[in-house]
Amino acid sequence: MFFSLLQVAGILVHLARLTLLKITRDIKLNNDLSPSHLVKAKQLVNDSIRYCLLAPLQALEVLGLLEAVRKRKQEPGSDYEQAEQALRKCISLYNEPRTRSVVSKYLRQQYARCLSSLMLIIQHDPDISNTPRMQDLLGEAQQIMKELGEEKNMK
Repeated sequence: MFFSLLQVAGILVHLARLTLLKITRDIKLNNDLSPSHLVKAKQLVNDSIRYCLLAPLQALEVLGLLEAVRKRKQEPGSDYEQAEQALRKCISLYNEPRTRSVVSKYLRQQYARCLSSLMLIIQHDPDISNTPRMQDLLGEAQQIMKELGEEKNMK
C-alpha cells in the first residue's frame, strides 16, 4: 500500500488527537496527567508538520530541475522563471516562524538540498544570475544556507 506524505501527516495528526483524548480521559478518570502521553502527542504533531513541509520542498526542487532541463533543450519560455519562483517559495517556507520551531535535522538537510539545487540551476546562467533582483534572492538563499550550517554545527 502506498501513502503520500500528506496522508501520513494526516494519520499522525489523527494519532495525536487520539493521544489527546486518552490524556483527557485519564485526567477525568484518575486526575492523572501522564507526561509521556503529552510528549508522544507533541512528537506526533511535530512529525506531521515535518511531513507536510517535506512534500513542498521536494516538489520545489523537482520544479527547478525541470526548468533546467527545459533550458538545456532550448525550449521557448525557459528563462528560469519557474526556478526563481521555486527558490522564492523555498525561502518563504523557511522564513515562516512556525516552520523554524519544528525543523528537524532531516528537514534542515532537505532545505539545504532544495536551496543549493535551485541556486545552482539559477547560477548556471550568468545572464539571469547577475541581475540585481537575482543577486538579492541568491544572497538571501546563501544566508539561509549559512544559518542551516550553523544550526548543524550547534546540534
